[in-house]
Amino acid sequence: MRTDETPGAVRRVAAGSGRALASLGAPLWAAILFATIIAAVFVGFGGLRPASASPTEIGVDEEARTSLYAVTVLDAETTDAVEGRMEADPGETLVVATLRVENLSDRPIDIGGSVDRVEARLVNTAAPLLALVDAEPTDYARSWRTDGSPGTVVLQPDVPAVVQIAWPVPEGSLADGILRLDVHEPEITTGKVILSSDHISWDRGDLVARIAVPVEPS
Repeated sequence: MRTDETPGAVRRVAAGSGRALASLGAPLWAAILFATIIAAVFVGFGGLRPASASPTEIGVDEEARTSLYAVTVLDAETTDAVEGRMEADPGETLVVATLRVENLSDRPIDIGGSVDRVEARLVNTAAPLLALVDAEPTDYARSWRTDGSPGTVVLQPDVPAVVQIAWPVPEGSLADGILRLDVHEPEITTGKVILSSDHISWDRGDLVARIAVPVEPS
């Protein structure tokens, strides 16, 4: 039903309801008629249409913020190898994104693993909080700091860091030259076994934003 047809539809529903309820007592008749009109208006203006699931789309240098972390994509590229870090296997290419990430929680987190019994699950899980949209990784992603710091990337609370994350994907992925990265709100769960009751994991929650940036070939 189009919105411009709604007033006529409401009048028709009201008229039909009035004839059907004419034999009822006035208070009951009025209450039922009022409820019928409200329902007709609700439907007429799209009240039963499914809610839009389209995420907010942002671009380069725009921040996506959740309750526990914030992320900004600075640039992205595809390449066959990152010197000293990783190489693509035959039939694969690497999608490498440079990001500024800030840990907004009160405990350190590891981008690709766990630290101090906190498993943030930003990448390298069946339902990562940072998820490629148009390409299915063929293996684990790897991450590192751009300042050359060795070891895994552990983010301290409230200390932004510039890092790179590389995903191996099938050749031909991102055919339109755009990297799309979905950013999800974390939902915290805690351990239920006595010996691990202080273990915290960040599970995937609502989709907060989709970051779309051009991909530069190496």
